[in-house]
Amino acid sequence: MINKLELTSNDVYKSKNINDFNFKTTEGLNIIFKIIGQDRGVKAIKFGLDIVHTGYNIFVTGATGTGKRSITRYLANKWANKQKRSLDYVYVYNFSLPNHPIALSFPAGEAKRFKFNLEKNIRHLVLETFSKRFKKESYETKLENFLKNIEKKQTQLIEGLNNFAKERNISIQVKDGKPLAVPLNKKGEILNNEIFNKLTEEEKKQIKQNINEVNKYI
Repeated sequence: MINKLELTSNDVYKSKNINDFNFKTTEGLNIIFKIIGQDRGVKAIKFGLDIVHTGYNIFVTGATGTGKRSITRYLANKWANKQKRSLDYVYVYNFSLPNHPIALSFPAGEAKRFKFNLEKNIRHLVLETFSKRFKKESYETKLENFLKNIEKKQTQLIEGLNNFAKERNISIQVKDGKPLAVPLNKKGEILNNEIFNKLTEEEKKQIKQNINEVNKYI
């Protein structure tokens, strides 16, 4: 039985005279995309493509290697080429209103070119322009002087604030990473709640006023 089904080399080989072809290379031939044995599937996809209303989708399923992706892409591209070409839209950052990006419209296919050119210019700006400027000695010197000035101003502000608080018998303490105005007694010691409660109403009022004045600058 097996021998009867066995194929010879002549059975699986088909010869063709090359002189019968009327072309030199296959580059000049039209590509023929033929779908075999999927008539119902093709009709279903075409039917789905012709539905122009929103909320409809095409779901294609089948065994791996049956060509469902190629068929769907081919039919979708063929359908799209007959339609009016829509605009490309690109959303760019809005520096004035960060939560409201700006929409830019381009002719079909031009959005990718815009994105490519924009990224190219940004890379050139960062790598060529900024990197060269920032490597210059003058920039490093200016940056160092700038940081020193900031540090100097911070020191002056802290000293001024401490002196302002000291004149009002207030000490600036840091708790949980935040500055806190704390009242002091005449000896410069922190005034606890027990001693504070024994003060007169006028003294308590003055301490609260001093704390409020210091808090305005913290």
